[in-house]
Amino acid sequence: ADEITTLSSYRNVAQAELIRRPMFIVCRATRTPANSDGVPHDYNTFVDSVLMQGRPRFGQFIEDEAADEERPKMFRDQFHKQHWLIKEACKEARADKTRTLGPNGEVLLMWSDKATKPIVYNGPWAGTDNTDGLSPFISIKGSSTFRTSKQLALWVWENSYNAVEKLTTEILAGLTKRGKLGILVTENDINFKTDKKYLPGLQAMTQRRAAAYRIANPHFETGIAHQVLTKDGGKVSDDFESPSVLQKIRDHSPVQIAIADGAVFGEWVKSLGYTLDAYPKFFVFDSLRDTIWRMEEWMPSVQLSPDLLLAVGPEGARLAADGPEIAAIAKFLEAIEAPESEGGLRGVPTTTMGVIARYVTDYVPFTSKLSAMLGDDPILFLTVVGCCVMFIFVIIVSFRRSGEDDDEAALKAYKAAKQAKKAEGKATGATGVKKDDGAKEKKE
Repeated sequence: ADEITTLSSYRNVAQAELIRRPMFIVCRATRTPANSDGVPHDYNTFVDSVLMQGRPRFGQFIEDEAADEERPKMFRDQFHKQHWLIKEACKEARADKTRTLGPNGEVLLMWSDKATKPIVYNGPWAGTDNTDGLSPFISIKGSSTFRTSKQLALWVWENSYNAVEKLTTEILAGLTKRGKLGILVTENDINFKTDKKYLPGLQAMTQRRAAAYRIANPHFETGIAHQVLTKDGGKVSDDFESPSVLQKIRDHSPVQIAIADGAVFGEWVKSLGYTLDAYPKFFVFDSLRDTIWRMEEWMPSVQLSPDLLLAVGPEGARLAADGPEIAAIAKFLEAIEAPESEGGLRGVPTTTMGVIARYVTDYVPFTSKLSAMLGDDPILFLTVVGCCVMFIFVIIVSFRRSGEDDDEAALKAYKAAKQAKKAEGKATGATGVKKDDGAKEKKE
């Protein structure tokens, strides 16, 4: 865990960061010592186990050791502002008696560029039984620790990425489970620490979208995934990464934004049927359904250009977010996130299997429900449908063969009976002739 209690320690941690990742911060009122035998308290192991659900950094903030400071008229730098916001979020959360705190009164924060201030987790830290908690983690002494709350695990799991990620193969593989991915393809690689062309405007857009979502969903702090999975009164499945559960989360999660280097991912983008004749390009990709939404097809009048996305000065991000191009991207994302029944845009399949699966679900009754149960995976769906068709075919052939065998047996029995009757007739006829000849002889 990174120690971020003082401003200098926080600045050192933030500046030394080599990989952009969200930071989950546990705020403690006081520094809790270890047990007398040197074994950490149960909740230390418990927190570590929770953080393994995602790819975050872990920070520790001790409130009574932090300098008490009023909001300054002017912050020294961005790190000073961030550190002050963390301290205030801890203080406000602890003062709010309606919040659920950790086993020893801890406050859990998530800090990333998704929001302009830290997001406080509000929900149970530990499960009450086997249905509400993940498997227990074992401490050094061998005694079982807290059972990690599924709600907390889901919250960490879904907040493990920044507002705008730099696309890598690792990020691409990880984000496929979380929902649709909005990708801005640039001609060259960009430096996320110094970029002023794309990153500020996209971050500001994402922050606005997240703020609007929080207003529309008062229980945002408990997590999108948990709200989706429990809105019908059900409990979170033990395997919350199963296809059907993941699909529910994906369909209700905002589109994740990423920036891709066209020189690295150009061939992959072309494999999706996208022609990179100019930069930048923006599209949304759903890897599970193998579908793509090309912005230029839905909004042909909008032509993205680096100059209009350029953000200059302290107000650059806000100005870029207010610009027509970022506004068009935001509108495009809203149309994709809307349900198809309410006018939402429908993606175009990128593979032959996807096209066939789309045709089957469109024209064969009840197959759309089957596809949803299988997580809308076209390969898995077509495999199951193919197996069902083959099974039905085998059953029909078996019944038909059985019927033919019965008909053949009946025909044989009929022929045998006919031959037996014919033979009996012949035998009867021969006996009758003999009787007539004997009577005739006797008469004579």
